[in-house]
Amino acid sequence: MSTAPITHTVKRGEDLSAIARHYQKPVQELVEINHLTSPNQIEVGQIIYLDKSHAHAVQVSLLDVLRYPIEGLKVKLLFDDMAKEVMTDARGLLPVVSTQSIASKIEVLVQNARGEWGKVGETISGLGKQWFTLVSPALKFNLNMLPHDTKAAQSPMKPANDKSKPHEGKADGAPIKKDHPAKLKKGTDHNTVVLEVEIPQDLVIPPSSTDLRSRTVMQPWPDAALG
Repeated sequence: MSTAPITHTVKRGEDLSAIARHYQKPVQELVEINHLTSPNQIEVGQIIYLDKSHAHAVQVSLLDVLRYPIEGLKVKLLFDDMAKEVMTDARGLLPVVSTQSIASKIEVLVQNARGEWGKVGETISGLGKQWFTLVSPALKFNLNMLPHDTKAAQSPMKPANDKSKPHEGKADGAPIKKDHPAKLKKGTDHNTVVLEVEIPQDLVIPPSSTDLRSRTVMQPWPDAALG
């Protein structure tokens, strides 16, 4: 089953009236969708959007510092005097939103474990679909406590060491140095720790886009966005 086309690339000899007749669209609708100053000012090779929902579309993705998707993150999108609460999927993606204008500003807020919202980025809709990617500056691991096993707690204690294999009382391995790149500290949430790691710059993958009808924008996630 074929889907309706989203765009049309202007060919030699075509005008907007002919394009509108072909897709059974009013000329003025195409003018407004594509923000044309005049229906007569189109050029060969120009992309004409046929639907407003795709002409002003923005999709936000959220990645961690290693560029892995962040799944299950609560996000609030503010645009066109509206607030839309959504959640990232397994790919770190949010649902596509369509704005009223190419000048519409989209603000992205994320929610931390305490239920507080913090702004992590903003972008302008523009003409054509935009992929807006936000990258978190740190990795956070939540070490949740397991449920207390009452049956195991009532069992007799067993010695940790085998009596037949004497232990010298020394731990294997070298202690972590103070200047080690990995920093472990107590988290602000109950029963959590935060592991912060400096990531080498050569691991940073630059954004790219192979779709000429789209724009990819990547922004770093502000360190102090969530406090």
